[in-house]
Parts: sequence; C-alpha cells; structure tokens
Amino acid sequence: MLSTLTIMLACSNYNLCLRGNHSLQEEVNPMRLILCGFLFTIVALIPTRAHAEDGIAMVFLTLPDGARSGAMGSAFVAVADDALGMFVNPAGIAPDFDAKAAFPWPCELTSTDRQRWMPVLDLDDMWLQSRGGYVGISESGAIGMSHKRLNVGEAYDLDVESNELKTFNVFDEAYGITGAMRVHPQLKVGAALKYIHSQLHPDDGTCNTWAVDFGMFYHLRPFASSDLLVVPGLSVGVSLANLGPDVRYDRSTTHNPLPRLIRVGFAQEVQCTRVARILLSAEFDKIMVNWHEDSLGDELRESTRRIGVEGELRIPLNTAELRMGISLFGRLGYYYDYEIGNEPEGRTEGYGIGFDAILSSGGPGLLMRVDFGTQEPPDYLGDADSEFASATLSIVPRIWDNRRSPNH
Repeated sequence: MLSTLTIMLACSNYNLCLRGNHSLQEEVNPMRLILCGFLFTIVALIPTRAHAEDGIAMVFLTLPDGARSGAMGSAFVAVADDALGMFVNPAGIAPDFDAKAAFPWPCELTSTDRQRWMPVLDLDDMWLQSRGGYVGISESGAIGMSHKRLNVGEAYDLDVESNELKTFNVFDEAYGITGAMRVHPQLKVGAALKYIHSQLHPDDGTCNTWAVDFGMFYHLRPFASSDLLVVPGLSVGVSLANLGPDVRYDRSTTHNPLPRLIRVGFAQEVQCTRVARILLSAEFDKIMVNWHEDSLGDELRESTRRIGVEGELRIPLNTAELRMGISLFGRLGYYYDYEIGNEPEGRTEGYGIGFDAILSSGGPGLLMRVDFGTQEPPDYLGDADSEFASATLSIVPRIWDNRRSPNH
C-alpha cells in the first residue's frame, strides 16, 4: 500500500495545475512553406480525448526550462537560441550562419541545477532540473541531447501498523535527442525524440513512453542595418511538442494523454553598436486535449498568453590580442493562464551576467553566461516564488552571426 503525503501533494498538484485544456542561397519556395504549415496544423488538430477525471499525464514536460526562458515568461519559442531552447523549439540549435569556413562548428552546454519548484509546498527535496547540449555537425546542421527531471521527493511504504517498510523517490524524467538543420538562410527546422519515464512507486506505479517534438524557425529579412543600429527581421517560431501515445501506469486501467502542446511565437531584436541590445517576444500556447468540445472562443480564452523582454548591456574589454567583453542582462516576463485558478496573471523576472572572449587574429570564441530568475506562482498557492539558476558554456566559430550579440 502506498501512503505518503508527498505523493498525495504531487498528484493533487498535477491534477490542479493541468486538468483538461490549458494551458541555400535561393529563395524559399512559397509552396514548401505552405505545405509545412499545413502539416503542422493537421497534426496539431488531430483530436486527443481525455476523461476529466483522469487529467493529463507527464505535465512536467510543460514546466519552464532554464533561468533565461523562465525569467522571460517562457515566451521562448521564437527565441530558443541556447541549448535549453531545444526543449521549446528543436529547430533553434541549427546554425544561424554559414560555418563551412570556421572550425570548430558551434557547440554549447547549458545546465539548470536543482532549481526549487513550488516552494510553497514546503518540500525541501522537490526540484526541477534541465540539462542540454548540442554540437554542429555541418555548415547548416546540429544535433543535441537533453535531460529533464522533476523530483517530487522521498516517499515511503507503511504496513498495517503504520511502520515504515521502505523509502523511494517519486520523480518524472525525460531523455531526448534533437536534430536541426538550416534549410535556407531564413528557415530552420528541427525534430526531437524523447524517452519518458515516471515513477510513483517502484513496484506498481511506473510507466515508460515516448514522444516526438517538431519545430520551425523563420527569420524575416533585416529591417535596418548601419554602423550604429541593427534591426534584424522578425523571428517566427512554431513548435508541436509531446506527440505520442497515451500513458498507462502499472496495474492501472486508465489511459492518460500526454500534454500535446502547440506553441506559436514572435520575437524582435534591436541592437545598438554591439554594446546594447533589447529583445521582445510574445507567445501563444495551447494544450490540444478535448479542444473540440468547446467553442473556438472558449478555447482561445483558455490558452496561455506570454510576453517577455530581455535587455543586454555589453562592456568591451578589448586588448591587442583578445576581443573580450562582459554582458549584463535584465529580464522581465508575464503570462496569463485563465485555467490556473482565480488569479490568472503571473510575473517572472531575472538577471544574468556573461563573458565572451575571442582571439583578434581568429579562431573559436568562448562564451560563458550565468542566469538567475524567479516565477510568481498562482495566487491560491501563496507568494513563494519558484527559483531558477542556469549556467551556459559555448564555443562558437570566429565569424558569428552579426544579427546577434557575442553573448547571446
């Protein structure tokens, strides 16, 4: 018999937060873009039916990944330009520039270590961890690997006399492999395959499943470019996440759908002389479960809307041999989720510091960044913010995309 307050809290939290609907040098052939968009739409609109009493399984797959995206309200599908971005849009790891004349090809590692999740539950051993890394394999392609784990905490079995029999961990985790390619200077596509494991009890409360993600990036042509100001074109990001079979735990007769999620977002960046930069992003998220049972207006109202902003100030520290700089980041985000209780608004914020260095004579560049962030919980869960902390290490070719700042 499984009797533990930790598991009851975890299961009630799952059902409470997410029950039902929620939250290369030639011109692009327009027909190809239309076909891609059509296929994305068809897959997303395939009905998924879930009984209200069963809810949605593996909701940890929808939780924020990393301090940077979390501090921007998770409005990241049209940004997704670091290793943890592959959780949101797998197309993001494809190179933005032509790397055929540069070695090594770009690579990056990012880790979010044991960030506290929902501290209002007062579970010291409840944490969320995301790790990702990718490496370029050609002038236009990249592959990556990722791992995400939600540790709910330690639980225990009791006998009929309430004596403790054994302890075990309750957790969900997913391992992923991602591939992405730049098929045109303005268009990137990507896909990810994930193995998912959940353990509520090691004997009769485990399940294993798989899921796939698809993503697409499209960059419009630059609006303006001069010695003082660079305004890249608008970035459009679309992704479909967690497409896979329904989940059934051991000794259970019910099947629960994965949180099949569609994300659509836009991002615009303005850069001033490689010293200052501002990034604005907006995103629309919708879990496609039982979507056909409500009117279109209700479905749109029940979706999650997100906006985020990031500002960067870079301080040059150049020498005769090195081009170096320190970057300071400030971030702010906001999300609106009608189904998260009586107070659907939430605020996120964070900051970061980065360092970049590259030889003036050429060669690869080294980028490092540490980010911190917080996310305000729904009103009914109190005022204890969830906390994020991430560390990023990147090696990039000598020639980086001049639409981006060195530490971005």
